[in-house]
Amino acid sequence: MSTTLAALHNINYTDTRLYKNGLLKEAVENHICFIRNSSGRLDAVFKDINTSIDLIMDQLKDDTEKFNLIAAKMFEVLEQKSLFTAVEYLTKKLLEDQNCSCLNQDFERKMQKYAKMAEGSTATDIHFGAATYYPRGITAKKLSEVNSDYRLVIFAADWCLHCLEEVPKIGAYYPMLKEKNVEVILVSLDENASDFAKFAAPFPFITTTDYKKWGGQAATNYQVYATPSYFLLDKDLKIVKRLNSMQHLKVVLDNSVK
Repeated sequence: MSTTLAALHNINYTDTRLYKNGLLKEAVENHICFIRNSSGRLDAVFKDINTSIDLIMDQLKDDTEKFNLIAAKMFEVLEQKSLFTAVEYLTKKLLEDQNCSCLNQDFERKMQKYAKMAEGSTATDIHFGAATYYPRGITAKKLSEVNSDYRLVIFAADWCLHCLEEVPKIGAYYPMLKEKNVEVILVSLDENASDFAKFAAPFPFITTTDYKKWGGQAATNYQVYATPSYFLLDKDLKIVKRLNSMQHLKVVLDNSVK
């Protein structure tokens, strides 16, 4: 482990060969996946990833083009792997570190929006439009009107194979969530009524969509780049935790929600 990690830390990210023929994406993915699979506990995983972020970004602080390319690629891979704590660390570093002052404007705006969705921040309200299925007894027209101590907001879609595996597990676990006063709201990224109905109608919780996929208001406000994405909010819409799986949800609920 230590020998391989040291070798990864010694990769020269200023080498122009990395930025050709897809090598950059492969290098970043292999680096992150090795740490995720080899560092053990999550706190150790994030510690090692954060160290790599520091080393890589500091290498490139004098090369604006490569700096932005690698920052965007790291953000993309970390987000896809649901390593949200590391994404937040990368975002904070890029926005606050004086040595990281060469972000292009578009990427900086993206980071600023993402920072607003960090744990402890207040999430934007979600309005439930005409394309919404309600369980019996719930008539809320927006997220803030849902009567519960906690809200689990899920972004998913019928075209997402992982969603088809994971979201039904939430449905099966829903009675236990209700016992903990957690209400579930699924925001579908489906683009037509038939797909939305096929996917969302069977679930026992609120499901809603605006048929705009990634460009929908809720997906944009919540900075959603992958599905399924989970946000556990309190009654004031403060973000308690960004979750990466059903198992992660259970751990958080067992330790934080009584």
